[in-house]
Amino acid sequence: PEMFEDAPRPDVRSDVFSLAATLYTLLAGRTPFEVAGGPNGALDLMGRIERGDITPLTRTDVPASLLAVLRKGMAIDRADRFATAVDFARALQRVEIELDYAPTTIDVPNLVVPDVAIDRSTD
Repeated sequence: PEMFEDAPRPDVRSDVFSLAATLYTLLAGRTPFEVAGGPNGALDLMGRIERGDITPLTRTDVPASLLAVLRKGMAIDRADRFATAVDFARALQRVEIELDYAPTTIDVPNLVVPDVAIDRSTD
């Protein structure tokens, strides 16, 4: 949605939105904002994206937890999305674990994880 602003300032959360929308598209066979048999021109889609009008997924084999992860990834307000693609991937792993699947490995070359100060005064 932020890409439609007068001065768009995309960040990693914009990429999370795109990735969540892509996964939804793979599951639904259409974009999350397309309405079957309805008006789906560019302005129609832009309006739905800006409002967060995600077309309900009618598949019964998709768990609610996965839909919740995808909805969070496509939240209108970027502050409500996953902060990073790794956070999004971890949420998807939790769905895999919930379904008794082995979690897919997250391989991020050159990932830098900030050092966390550990308070050892109570040890």
